[in-house]
Amino acid sequence: RLRVMNVKYLAALEAQEAAGRGKLALPAAALPKSTSLRPSATGLRLLGQTPAAQQALGKEGVQIRTFPFRIGRKTGRATADALSLNDLYLPDGEPFQVSRNHCAIDLAPDGSYLVLDRGSTLGTVVNGERIGSTVRVFEAPLLAEQNTLVLGNSESPFRFQLSRAA
Repeated sequence: RLRVMNVKYLAALEAQEAAGRGKLALPAAALPKSTSLRPSATGLRLLGQTPAAQQALGKEGVQIRTFPFRIGRKTGRATADALSLNDLYLPDGEPFQVSRNHCAIDLAPDGSYLVLDRGSTLGTVVNGERIGSTVRVFEAPLLAEQNTLVLGNSESPFRFQLSRAA
């Protein structure tokens, strides 16, 4: 949560500078990157690319219309996990690939889409680029066409396709 708030804070500073209300004191490399995929009225569609991902989402996948859209692991507790807040809970077993609070799909300050790693243990791969604590980069922009999203390491059964909803 702290990392997500940090990104939002940096975006607010950038917006303040762009509006001419103050000078940004942080290097430009620390600011969120722009992307070419822009929001649409229909949102995004998340589809499973592996049997485990397809089973978790169903054949039609999940349509994402609200942001941030948070993804994490379903715990074995009968009641909701007080420390996780997700829109999509994925069933995962040991050895775990998906963290309780794994990643989020959100809107960047410029109105484009991005993926944020929420402090997952194994990280997230967006279009072949790893993000997360192991590489100390916590966000990745989404492309205008189809995107790939992998939760966990290279052997993860949680591989998805993310694109503009039809």
